[in-house]
Amino acid sequence: GVESLWTFEHVMIPIDYQSKYPYNATGKMGAPPETNLVDPLIALAAIGMTLYLSWQLEGMAAAINDAGSQRMGTYRMAYLMEGGLATGRDPSRPVRSLPAEIERFDWVLQDLRRGDPARPLAPPRDAEVEQKLHRVEEAWQGTVRPLVAGFVAGQGEARVSLRQEFDGEVEGFVARINDLVLAMEHSYAAN
Repeated sequence: GVESLWTFEHVMIPIDYQSKYPYNATGKMGAPPETNLVDPLIALAAIGMTLYLSWQLEGMAAAINDAGSQRMGTYRMAYLMEGGLATGRDPSRPVRSLPAEIERFDWVLQDLRRGDPARPLAPPRDAEVEQKLHRVEEAWQGTVRPLVAGFVAGQGEARVSLRQEFDGEVEGFVARINDLVLAMEHSYAAN
């Protein structure tokens, strides 16, 4: 953060003055009277606007990156589910990782919805992005998340069946996520 910000207070230098300037051996200010100076209010406003715009761009990039990471998160859950069906090695280990993946997916969707000024992460602003995010949330809450949670809670043939159902949903779900990412890129580029 910023504790304080200092700037000069003179926007003009007098041509002739009687008092002795204490910070120069000649007793005169270091700049000649014809020196062009920037008004400190304008300089501070320009600095502030630059910082604000860079913060916004960083937030938009973080949102796009987080949304895109959900594609990989989906594939990671598929990989872990497959590992939970494996024979010849401990299938419980990948299954134990799935609740953390579910939690991470929930957390990212929540951040995309509300934003996070501390990161920064800018939430979607236009109707198309909102609609695409809603479609991803709806598919996650209504279909994909219950399949993964059921897999974690299930055993044997129930897991095989849930994994097959999950496989049938993955392509469409990842396509929804990709549509969201593209809509965010277009929206942010237009702004």
